[in-house]
Amino acid sequence: MVSAVTSWASTESPWPRHPFAPHADSRIGVLVNRNAGHGNGAAAALGMELSTLEGLDVRVTASLGEVDGAVRELMARGINVLVVVGGDGSLHHAMQSLVHRGRLWPGVLVPLPLGTMNIVAESLEDSLRRTLKSRPRELLQRLTTRPWGAIPKRELRLLEVESLAGSRFGFVFGSQLVKHALEMYESFGGGSVGLARLLFETTRGALFQTELWKKEGWRLNPPESPIDVDGVHLARYSVAFAATCELVAFGGSLRALPSPGATGFPVRVVTERRTSQLIRLIPTLMRNAHSKTAAISEFPQAKELVLQGGYTLDGEVFAGSPSDPLKVQIGGSVSVIGAERATLA
Repeated sequence: MVSAVTSWASTESPWPRHPFAPHADSRIGVLVNRNAGHGNGAAAALGMELSTLEGLDVRVTASLGEVDGAVRELMARGINVLVVVGGDGSLHHAMQSLVHRGRLWPGVLVPLPLGTMNIVAESLEDSLRRTLKSRPRELLQRLTTRPWGAIPKRELRLLEVESLAGSRFGFVFGSQLVKHALEMYESFGGGSVGLARLLFETTRGALFQTELWKKEGWRLNPPESPIDVDGVHLARYSVAFAATCELVAFGGSLRALPSPGATGFPVRVVTERRTSQLIRLIPTLMRNAHSKTAAISEFPQAKELVLQGGYTLDGEVFAGSPSDPLKVQIGGSVSVIGAERATLA
């Protein structure tokens, strides 16, 4: 499959070139999801604080339906740095608006982690992550004083998920069972508490057949469809993960998927289909090292993943019937802010 997205410089681009000249002034747009973090008010408060700083163009959204319009307004004003105040979901929906006429926006993304899930921000360098959490105002003030070409940045590749509904772009993909587990996780309140409750209730439910398990346990039933990774056909599986950034949880003590390679993307496929055994495999799935069990297949340099059903991308869930085809591959790359060891530590 040929990716729908090409790099900014490869062909004639719909994006104006002057904001991205090395000596152009940094023009910073801020997208605030005021309902991030289950509407706990932290994102809205930070957005209000940032709106008082000179040199920032702030847009506050009250729903996901407002994200596209807000991002396009900022793009029309020629910003070359986009700050996303929220979590992975906010970043994901903004990302869809950064693809225009088949071309990726060439600016720099800055994720300020105030959502329920903040995987992309947590995957950044330690010094930068600490600054984003504790001193975002200081960081953004520093960025406004330097030319765009002097902003530290690094490339982060995108996954493109092609379905009957079209293409979506993101960083972390999970198959249908992951989608169902995330829906359960959200029903338990999200965050670390929601994850702990999910693990506890599923373990207890599978062992003792609780009422909750009888009602919701079907969500952890493995699919009946096959999966293909670069032509390797598995007739049965339960879970598939793919990512272009490390999945970090609990302050870095747990890491899922190995670091991505230079060309492909890492895929982890679980072939164990017994629910009780799947639950026991969770610690193994969250280890940083390669798994050493026959129930987990590693593809560290995959080029294409083909499967069926609903899925999750960056923590957002997308419906689909068990027969809906999905293709996952690299769909270009974007720039995210990088760390300056000497000044941002």
